[in-house]
Amino acid sequence: MKKVILILVVLANLAFPTEELTQTQIEYLDKECESGNGLACVGLGDSYLFGNPGLNKDYKKAKFYFEKVCKKDKNIKQDEYSLEACLNLGLMYQAGFGVKPNHKKAFELFSIACDGGTTTACSNIGFMYEKGQGVQRDIVKGAAYYRKACDKGDVNGCWNFASYLYNYGDKSKAAEYLKKACDLGRDDYSIQNYPEYKSRWQKSCDMYDILK
Repeated sequence: MKKVILILVVLANLAFPTEELTQTQIEYLDKECESGNGLACVGLGDSYLFGNPGLNKDYKKAKFYFEKVCKKDKNIKQDEYSLEACLNLGLMYQAGFGVKPNHKKAFELFSIACDGGTTTACSNIGFMYEKGQGVQRDIVKGAAYYRKACDKGDVNGCWNFASYLYNYGDKSKAAEYLKKACDLGRDDYSIQNYPEYKSRWQKSCDMYDILK
C-alpha cells in the first residue's frame, strides 16, 4: 500500500508539476516500470512525450515506455494503462513524433484504445476517417466515431460531431452537441490549462450562444 501511495505522489508531480523531478524519482519510476507497473511506465512515457520539469522531451524514451505497456494483440485483455499507452503510441505515429509517420499503424493503435473505451482514441479515429488518414475517407463513419466519443464524455468528439451536423444543415442538433462540449470542458483540467484546447472549447460555447 505504501508503495502505491509513493508512486501516486511521484506521478502527481508528473501530471501537475510544482517542482523539478529528481533523478532519484526518475530511477524509482523506471525500476517500477521494469517490474511491470503500468502506471509508472505510462507516467514516464507521458513525461518524455510532452515534457516535464526535470525531464526534457525524448520521443525515443517515450516510445520505449509506451511499448512496454501497450498490448497490441486485440485478443489480450487491456487495462487502463495499456489503453493509454496504445493511444499515445498512436499519436506518435500519427504526428511523426520520433518515428516515421505511419497513419495505418496509428489507426490500428487508436482502434485498440477506442475498443477499450478510451474516448480520445475514438475521436482520433473519427478524424482519420474524415481526412482519409490510414483508411479510406468516409465522413459518415468519422461522424459516427465523433458521436461515440462525445456520448462517452469526450469534449473534442462533441465539438467535431457538432461541426459535422452544422455543415450538413442540422443547426438545432449541432447546438445540442455544442452545449454538451461547452458543459464538459468547463471542469476539464486539460481543456482549461492548454491554450489550444481552451480556445476550441470557448468557441463551442460561443457558437452555442449564437445557435440556441
